[in-house]
Amino acid sequence: MKKITFLILFVIAGFIVGCNDNDEPNGQTSEYIIGTWKLTAELTDGVSRTLGNCELEETYIFGAAQVTHELYTSGSTHRGSDDDDDSGDDESDDSEDDSEDDDSDDSSDDVSDDSSDESSDDDSDDNTTTCSVSSQNLAFWTKEASLYSLAYSGTTETMDVVFTDSNNKFYFEKTIVVNGQTKVKRFVFQRQ
Repeated sequence: MKKITFLILFVIAGFIVGCNDNDEPNGQTSEYIIGTWKLTAELTDGVSRTLGNCELEETYIFGAAQVTHELYTSGSTHRGSDDDDDSGDDESDDSEDDSEDDDSDDSSDDVSDDSSDESSDDDSDDNTTTCSVSSQNLAFWTKEASLYSLAYSGTTETMDVVFTDSNNKFYFEKTIVVNGQTKVKRFVFQRQ
């Protein structure tokens, strides 16, 4: 009976010690990255660039071992177009529908006028642009110090990640060459 009790205590103690040794070094620092992160800023040599709505949708979703990186592009919609509404009037035989369409034409003209004013001031246009996923890449990630390695199918990307704002933001930098000049781009992501 003493041998069985000793064996059970030995197994339990080994399990507890084994779990604590594995969890503490890796879990304490690597768990900061786990979560959903969206792009909030992009800087080139310290100069911020205004990002479009779809660029601001870029997302990293870090799980315990995998990461999903999503990029978005814009596609135009034809909401409020006069040509579309006129073709609807030709197909309609009901005079009440024609008067309702006339009212909706007036409101869509207002929307179109507002959106054209916004687009002249800003490249992003909420009323006529939708964002859709242009690429969704899955990878496995590992961490050593502040270096995160993302192993995609056939390639590995390494990011030196720096956490800020109580671990609610991170950034990484990439060195690029433009017209023979070396520039540093910083990408800032915020936890969602």
